[in-house]
Amino acid sequence: MVASQRITSRHRLPNVRRPGDSTLSERQQRTQEKFKKYQNETIQDEEDLHLLLHTSGLSYPDYVSLVGEYLADDSIPKPTVAEDAPPIVKNFSVPLVFEPGEGFCYGCSIHWTQLLVGRMAGGGGFIQYIQENTFDPLGMTSATYMPRDNPDIWNRRLRMAEREGEKLLPADDAAQGLVCSVSDVGRILGDLISPSPKLLDKQKSIELLFTGQLQPSSPSFMTLRSDQDMVEGGNLPLSGMPAGTVTWEGMPNVLWAANREKGLAMFFATQVIPVGDEKANGFATAFI
Repeated sequence: MVASQRITSRHRLPNVRRPGDSTLSERQQRTQEKFKKYQNETIQDEEDLHLLLHTSGLSYPDYVSLVGEYLADDSIPKPTVAEDAPPIVKNFSVPLVFEPGEGFCYGCSIHWTQLLVGRMAGGGGFIQYIQENTFDPLGMTSATYMPRDNPDIWNRRLRMAEREGEKLLPADDAAQGLVCSVSDVGRILGDLISPSPKLLDKQKSIELLFTGQLQPSSPSFMTLRSDQDMVEGGNLPLSGMPAGTVTWEGMPNVLWAANREKGLAMFFATQVIPVGDEKANGFATAFI
């Protein structure tokens, strides 16, 4: 698992309330001492999994109104963040909305994971670690987190576009830094389903990736089932993919899936936002 670090920080959480909502103080009373900053102390594998599975209690303010109100209310004192703190610490130091492992909330936990991965590179940071441990071993020559510093890659990129009505408008600002080719993604997926993967070379790690993590009776699974943005009619939507498939969809309507038992992987990509674009989803469904 990712070697990572934390610092435990106590927050006095605000009394922001909406009708029918509990306050963050009430909801977080048992978790204040467990709010992870992931900066100084070694953390456990279970805590890494909470970050990767979006079961850590961290959220995006746009998704949880109570957290958004807390951040927008200047009358509420906020925890002090050091001037030299990493941007992730400055931008994503938000209160937990539930105790780790006690719910599901898509949020900024993946950004904290990036901070932890960066520590594995010592002074090189996240970009160096990914270059040396993912891009280089797999020969991903068109993959970079610094596209503007690589003219050959920058000039070959497919530009981001945003659909407004029947028009597609340039949206380069929506890109999140990483640029790579379809063949580069194919190298990652091919490695994950190969008999001897280079990226996850420990049997425990590769098995963990292809094993379901949310137990049907767990609070996290039950929370996910009640999320109307991710669930249809109270049931998790069926993809038609065989058991043992791991899959995910990204913001510019990018969809990938891999199944080691079948020895198959698939990748569908556009550069179109917003996420869930009706036309892109139609093409993706037909592709699958």
